[in-house]
Amino acid sequence: MWCQTAIISACAKCGDVLIARKLFDVMPERDPIAWSAMIAGYAQCGQSREALDLFHLMQIEGIKVNEVSMVSILSACTHLGALDQGSWAHAYIEKNRLNVTVTLGTALIDMYAKCGDMNKAMEVFWSMREKNVYTWTSVINGLAMNGLGEKCLELLSQMKQAGVRPNEVTFVSVLRGCSVVGLVEEGRDHFDSMRRVYAIDPQPEHYGCLVDLYGRAGRLDEALNNTEMGELASRKLVELEAKNHGAYAKVVKKLPGCSAIEVDGEVHEFFVGDESHLRYNEIEVMLREMSRRLKLAGYVANINPVLFGIEEEEKEDALCKYSEKIAVAFGLISLKEHQPIRIVKNLRVCWDCHDVTMMISKIFDRDYCKGQE
Repeated sequence: MWCQTAIISACAKCGDVLIARKLFDVMPERDPIAWSAMIAGYAQCGQSREALDLFHLMQIEGIKVNEVSMVSILSACTHLGALDQGSWAHAYIEKNRLNVTVTLGTALIDMYAKCGDMNKAMEVFWSMREKNVYTWTSVINGLAMNGLGEKCLELLSQMKQAGVRPNEVTFVSVLRGCSVVGLVEEGRDHFDSMRRVYAIDPQPEHYGCLVDLYGRAGRLDEALNNTEMGELASRKLVELEAKNHGAYAKVVKKLPGCSAIEVDGEVHEFFVGDESHLRYNEIEVMLREMSRRLKLAGYVANINPVLFGIEEEEKEDALCKYSEKIAVAFGLISLKEHQPIRIVKNLRVCWDCHDVTMMISKIFDRDYCKGQE
């Protein structure tokens, strides 16, 4: 059995989950290590639904879940935006008195933050006796993602006071936090401190955040007129575009936008222009109602980010079919009035979707939370 478990673990780590699952299914007896390896394999390959299905099967068969498995399970919940299932996993950890290691605690924070529940994320964070740079960075990123830029900077200060040295990922989160609330000077100061104080060479992601920071504040020309920053930012963004063909809408190869929403413990995923859902007719009716109410409220579509080469009217129609708006429409027809709409997206939210969802939150009187996997 040990030999089979080792092979399953090796296949799963290499991404050969189909072979690993075939071996797993024919095992006469499966030890917790085999279960953990299989769940981890699914989670690492992005097959989050399969990871959670196997976790439920594990429960049925009475196999005790260890801390390592729970990290993979929480990762799957994060990917799907499955807050209810993630909360259930947290309850399982507490009920079975599993040791909340730094890694497990950080996974809990990440799950709650990316599913839009920062109160629970902060609760877990402050309850942890031991925190490392990844723990601090995870909660700072969560604050930035949920629009709490000032809190980002407060926590960064506390992180330094605790003697924890920020890393390059921390600064990506800090710059994002400054961007969402327009703290341009603070963002620039933190950017400058990377090399000056921490000997961290800024990467394309940092320059991208800096350009975004100035752009959102309407000061992009000012930033690019600064010779040093303009040249560096331009060069780094070109490097980033070369590595990531999904950077801009005008590039041919682009990662399709996907938004996930959890309703009654089931996760529903929507892609751009997706009409495959069983309730799509109802969704389309709600999309039209959303559009009607938005126009009455004075909304004008921001069609700049939409693909070139199509007519203006078509661009506006394309914006209506963005995955996040489809998910919001589904949330409005599926969730009770008191339930918040929580959506997790695989890409950064475009400005038009951000504006629309904030308006919808007011128009329909619904709490709205968004996260990014």
